[in-house]
Order: sequence, then structure tokens, then C-alpha cells
Amino acid sequence: MISNGYLAKVVNERVVTEEDMGRVGLGTDGDFNQKELSDLCNSPSRNALVVETWRRLAGPGGSKARPDGTARKTLVFAVDRAHAEALTKEFEAAGVKGCALLHGGTPLQLRRSVLTAFKHGALSVLVNVMILTEGFDDPMVEAVFMARPTRSTSLYTQVRRRSGGRPGKSWDGGRAGGWERDRE
Repeated sequence: MISNGYLAKVVNERVVTEEDMGRVGLGTDGDFNQKELSDLCNSPSRNALVVETWRRLAGPGGSKARPDGTARKTLVFAVDRAHAEALTKEFEAAGVKGCALLHGGTPLQLRRSVLTAFKHGALSVLVNVMILTEGFDDPMVEAVFMARPTRSTSLYTQVRRRSGGRPGKSWDGGRAGGWERDRE
């Protein structure tokens, strides 16, 4: 499918953090324990690193920004609601315009409104918690940041496929972030 231009080639970049994932136990599903993962990942320094990395790579003027210098249309995947709220506040505090949040408690009408705004380019960053992992398709998504570590290959694959589906594009991403770029 990649060679036929239906899917983009995946090129991973990993952002190393100081958190020790060995301290996080496993849940009954074999993935990381959500509470322990949230306690570890939802820290001011790690959230600032996510935003700093986005700005450096996919943000306005970033090394992987659009050719015109504007920000890449980005999905951010958070551990839980508290983590997503903290990340959204961090993006806003950094002056990122057009950032919104979706989680399981987001009312349906607001969810539709946010998704419409994102699809039409009114938002550049959309932080979510397990809302856009499957069943969401916006071929114009250009970057994905996986701010929630996972041991699940299927979850990771679903998340990374939220970007890079357009012909002529490839996807650079890691378990901490990614972006789409023109194929060479």
C-alpha cells in the first residue's frame, strides 16, 4: 500500500524524556497502567518538552513547518483528561493559536464543532484522549504527537496512521511525535 501511494512511508523520530517507564506497571489489558502512566507523563517539564518539540519541528517556522512557514496541522494524543488539559494549557501558554481539546466528556455538539473547525483549518493543534485513535479520518493531518506512551502495537499503529495518508507524503513520527513531509 505504501509503494502504491495509498499510505505514507513511516519514519520515526523519538523524543527522549527523563521519565523512567520501568516504574509504570501494566494494566489488565497489557498496556501501561493508566493512573501510573498519567502520574509519570503529566509533569510540567514533560508537557513543556512536548510543546517545545512541536514548536521546533511542526510549529510556525519549525524545521518541518509547511513550506510557507506556517504550523503543520497536528493531532496530540494524551494519557488521560488531566494530561490533555495540562497539554492544552501548555500549548496556549506558549502562544499557540488554534489549539483545542477533545476527551470522552466533551459534549457531542462541541465535539462536532471542534472537529469541523480542525478539518477546515481554524485549529492547528487538537489534543485528544482516545477519541481520534480509530474511525477518524482527516487526510490533511500533517503531524501526530504521541504524548502517551503505549505498549500496544495496535494502538500505536492506529495513532500513527492518523497522518500521512496523502499520496506524495511520508510520515516522520515516533512514540513521542511526528510530522508529514513531501516524499523525495
